Parts: sequence; C-alpha cells; structure tokens
Amino acid sequence: MSKQQSQYATWTWVIVLILAFVLLWILMSGRGMHGSCCHSTSKTIVEESATETTATPSVTEAFSFSASASSFSSKGDASNLTWVNNVDTLHSLLGDDLEASGDDRVIILTGTVNSEAEKQQKVSDAQAFFGEATIIDNQISVTTGPLDNTLSIAKIYFDSGHHRLPPDGADSLQLMVAYLENNPDTKVIISGFHDATGDLAKNQTLAKKRAQSVYDVLITTISAERIDMRKPVSTDGGGELMEARRVEVSVE
Repeated sequence: MSKQQSQYATWTWVIVLILAFVLLWILMSGRGMHGSCCHSTSKTIVEESATETTATPSVTEAFSFSASASSFSSKGDASNLTWVNNVDTLHSLLGDDLEASGDDRVIILTGTVNSEAEKQQKVSDAQAFFGEATIIDNQISVTTGPLDNTLSIAKIYFDSGHHRLPPDGADSLQLMVAYLENNPDTKVIISGFHDATGDLAKNQTLAKKRAQSVYDVLITTISAERIDMRKPVSTDGGGELMEARRVEVSVE
C-alpha cells in the first residue's frame, strides 16, 4: 500500500468515528427523531385520546306543561316548582271551561267565562296559585250570549223636580253595563220622561237633565258613539206620575 492510500484510509476512519460520536450524542441528549418527532406524536395521541374519553355534561330539559279540569301533563325539570304537587287545586281553578299551558315563567290561560268580572277573578286566582314571579298571559274570552229580558230595559226613577241620579240608580245599571262591556257591537238608548203637571218647557228640560245624569254614568265605561240620547214618542209616562219621572235605558 502506498503512503497516499494509507493517509486516505486513516482520514476515513477519523471521519467515521466523528460521525459515530455525533450520532451517539444526539441519541443520548434526546434531540433526534425520537425526541422531536416520535415523542411529539405520542403526546398528541395521548391528548386526543384524553379529549375523546372526557364525559359530555348532561343538559336538563326545560319544564313545560298543559292542564285542564280533568288532565295534566308535563315534561322537564320541575324540581323548583312547588305548585306541581298541588294539581287537584289547579283542576278546580280551571273548571270545565278553561285550560292552562306554559313553562316555569309564563302561564297561558285560555277558554271562556260569562263575564268580565269572572275573567279577572280567574286571572287573580291563577296568579295566587302559580306565584307572583309567574307571568299570567290572559287569553280568556267572555261569552257574548243574548241579553236577558230582565236586562233589556232599565228604568231609573227620580224624585219630583230632581234630576240628580238617585242612590240606587247606578246599581240599576250595573248588569246592563256588564252586558254592554261584553258585547261591543251593541248600542244603548237613553230616553227621559216627565209628568204632565207644571210648565211643559221646564218639564222637558228636566227630562233632558235626567237623561244626561244617566249618560254621565254610562260614559265612564261605554264609548260615546255607542250611546244614543233619544226622545221617546210619548214623554208623559202614560199618566202615572212615578212612571213619568223616569229615564229608560235600553239596548239595541
């Protein structure tokens, strides 16, 4: 072997040894593929596995219900609602004509009742039952049945020479006013009468003032376009003094 070939072989082994030491250092220090690639990949797989195995939290279903006089159904969480344990009282409150539905915040009342007063009482009872924090959506309607014969004409009697409404005058109009409120398509007719004694002009003026006194009561609840001040065909009351000193209120 020549001297040049010998030197070449020597340097080759030197380079091989250097590379071997470098590779060994990389492996021992964790800076090679095992540390930067494989270790990172392993960590990612563990993190993904942990994410997949995390339990999904359960969602509580919102409460809702519907009820009538004979039925009650609900779903969802009612643990914070005390009234749910007293369904019999709810059945009694609704009666045969009403239904209730809603959730833990808003209750809808539907159905029909016979008067505005009964409607408001049902809402008041429902508010007391469900609690003051609950909103009552009042969708109850009032029955608009035919006017009873006893209510078709109301007669208000006045003392001789007086036109102010007597103490029982407003009470005499109460049932008719309730009917008018529940039947908005109807009109009310007011007619004033007077007796045949005394000055005719003064009697006619007195009859108008008496009719105006009744008008002033009705206008507080009935719109003006539904009130007709109408002069009767005969104003003297048929000869009877008491009948002559009256105001008639009728519905048409």
